[in-house]
Amino acid sequence: MGLSSSFGTDPQKEADGAWFELDEETKVCLRRAGGGNKEYDKLHTKLLQPHMRRLRIGGGSKIPPGLVEPLKAISRMCYARTVIAGWQTKVAGQWCDGIEPYELNDDGAPVAVAYDGAESLLKITENNLLKVLEDYPEAFTTIMELCGDAAAFKDEMIEAMEGNS
Repeated sequence: MGLSSSFGTDPQKEADGAWFELDEETKVCLRRAGGGNKEYDKLHTKLLQPHMRRLRIGGGSKIPPGLVEPLKAISRMCYARTVIAGWQTKVAGQWCDGIEPYELNDDGAPVAVAYDGAESLLKITENNLLKVLEDYPEAFTTIMELCGDAAAFKDEMIEAMEGNS
């Protein structure tokens, strides 16, 4: 099928999002980071602008000292505002909108907190998403990898044609 089969995506699906299970009790609706999700590109460019001079001076392949944490914060902000379109947690066998509650222990590591039901889940707000992405860096890495998988945003027509070949 050529390029369409290998690289074709559905821009509307990239913009609206697709659901992914992070684990058996957590799933997220993710838009593509870029592609049909034009909001991501606009916000990313805007937030990077104050750092562009230092990035250019750094030679491109290495992040200049002092910029690692600000760039991570920019990534989290872009994902919280423009990529994560939904978050659900399984409660008593049912998917419910919200984030499993947790707290940080004395070492700063997140630990689950007992909760009663769907009303105890953390609301899906920008601040809560930013906190989750910061406190669970491995989950954030997984989310970034999922958003980079073009196959997740394929056009259904292309998928149907692939099935016939």
